[in-house]
Amino acid sequence: MVEKEVSRILDDMTAAFHKNPDGVEVGFRELCADWPWAKRSDAYTHLLHRYPAKMLSYIPAFFLSTQRYASRGDPILDVFAGTATVLLESIIHPFLPRSAYGIEINPLARLIAKVKTTLIDPDYAWQAAKKVTFEAQNTSECQLPDYDNLDYWFPHQVQQKLGTLAWSIDKADIDDDIRDFLLVCLSSIVRKCSYADPHIPVPVRLK
Repeated sequence: MVEKEVSRILDDMTAAFHKNPDGVEVGFRELCADWPWAKRSDAYTHLLHRYPAKMLSYIPAFFLSTQRYASRGDPILDVFAGTATVLLESIIHPFLPRSAYGIEINPLARLIAKVKTTLIDPDYAWQAAKKVTFEAQNTSECQLPDYDNLDYWFPHQVQQKLGTLAWSIDKADIDDDIRDFLLVCLSSIVRKCSYADPHIPVPVRLK
């Protein structure tokens, strides 16, 4: 049984730490290797949006597989929620699901976290995406942020296309949850359309 296995591993880890308080190296991916349901770091909404220093999903999957720290059905609070890796794993856990709440100061991370943990109708989302795309292709309206360095980061044509998409999403007659989903989708492509170096997490312009 997974719960008993996790409890045993935690006991072993605790004992090892008492012997070596400087730290114990743990491979959570390997610990979860025999759990077919845990091999899903690319499933659900985990890869909806890139974000630097995202937590490996195997870490919460491991600790959520025991009732040592939280019983079945107990609420989980992540005070540094990031983009909701812990929250999502709490909700989708196969045998110990829990409600989850998060605190996050970064507004983009908060939006991504909200979208990743909100159930939406995929057919409705698809229809909304087609509606927004059609509108963007047939309007000259553009919604650009008031930012001095847009020309440094984006070609002018890209600015116009991204701005038109942003305007179309903002003005579309759609559910707010779907709007947030489309905004996250838009955000996920912005960096790819820019001059930013794709190999460096912080914004650095390609030479």
